[in-house]
Amino acid sequence: MKRALLLIVAACLPSPADYVGKECDDQHPCGGTLYCVAGRCAVEPPATGTGGGGGAVVVGPTGGSSGTGGGAGGGAASMPPADAGSGGGGAPAPSCDAGVAEDCTNGRDDDCDGLVDCADPFCATRECDATNPGAVCCGTTCRDLSADSNNCGGCGTQCGAGQTCMPISTGPVVTGRCSCSNMGPNSCPMPSGNDQSCVVNRCSCDDDDECAEDQRCRRLGGGSSPGVCHY
Repeated sequence: MKRALLLIVAACLPSPADYVGKECDDQHPCGGTLYCVAGRCAVEPPATGTGGGGGAVVVGPTGGSSGTGGGAGGGAASMPPADAGSGGGGAPAPSCDAGVAEDCTNGRDDDCDGLVDCADPFCATRECDATNPGAVCCGTTCRDLSADSNNCGGCGTQCGAGQTCMPISTGPVVTGRCSCSNMGPNSCPMPSGNDQSCVVNRCSCDDDDECAEDQRCRRLGGGSSPGVCHY
């Protein structure tokens, strides 16, 4: 009689298959041999080591939870999510931003226009070496205006035969001037055709038109000090 009653009760209860796909969590496990995977009852647990950033919570038949990234059963702690850009499922960190200006010294495309440092027209005559304030972009190349005899003090300003590019700095300004010791009155030619003067063995500008394009003639020491072309 007792056995017959048990059979009747068992027949009235739902089978585990009836719970497949139902909602579940730690407080409401699926029961039987089912697993709670991502909030739904399932027959099989997901494969471990999926490599995702943190994974879904799995509740085993005993009610313990674990992460899909590796912990099995018994309430083991799930793996923390991977950092963004580390290849663990997070979004990659942005490498450029169209809303910022190009940094001409860092070797990256900062403003998302596909052009890096001196290749970007924005960087023309701007500083291009964070460790050398005398270096600027001349065309698409970074040139040291304090030492390059073909770009001495300005892009395209060439020193003559036998002349060298001599550095000069006052405060934050670092640039170069061609030497002109024992040279004649035309020893400081400029691309503009307006020659500079030779003052204390260095080529010196008097006006802006004696400098390269987009430069100004500045007297770094004030007063009657020699003039220096500067961007």
